[in-house]
Amino acid sequence: MARGQMEILGLAIIVVLIMLGVLFAVMFVLRAPASNVAQEYKESQLAASLITAMLGTTTPCNDASVTELLQDCAVLNRLECPAGDSCAQAQDAIGQMLAGTLETWKRSYQFSITGAYNVEQLTFASGDCSGERESSTNPVPTPGGALQVRLDLCR
Repeated sequence: MARGQMEILGLAIIVVLIMLGVLFAVMFVLRAPASNVAQEYKESQLAASLITAMLGTTTPCNDASVTELLQDCAVLNRLECPAGDSCAQAQDAIGQMLAGTLETWKRSYQFSITGAYNVEQLTFASGDCSGERESSTNPVPTPGGALQVRLDLCR
């Protein structure tokens, strides 16, 4: 075989090897799981939306919202409600909302409130929260300082 033919054969082999490498790279890229940006966004907004909806919900206690119940529970605790005082009514309302949403959907979560002794007793949890979490915190102003309402959704 002539020297020129050997060089062309070598170049052809190199081109075939490069094409095989590109083919394998394309196969791995196409097999990678597609990220669903819309679903990820919905997951990230779920915790914030749930807290906002919970705090704005009206209760049977003098038509007070959950926010107003928490404010009363943290400072004065003077509202008389069907479930007892404002702390008991807030606990009942929040528990019902969490059971009707996250527990029905079989989602693990942790719900807590910090900032005042009375409201720190209002904690709820369901399932295992040892992995990744999507968290949202919402402040509730009171005369004694802000309460921090926190919801962790576990994955």
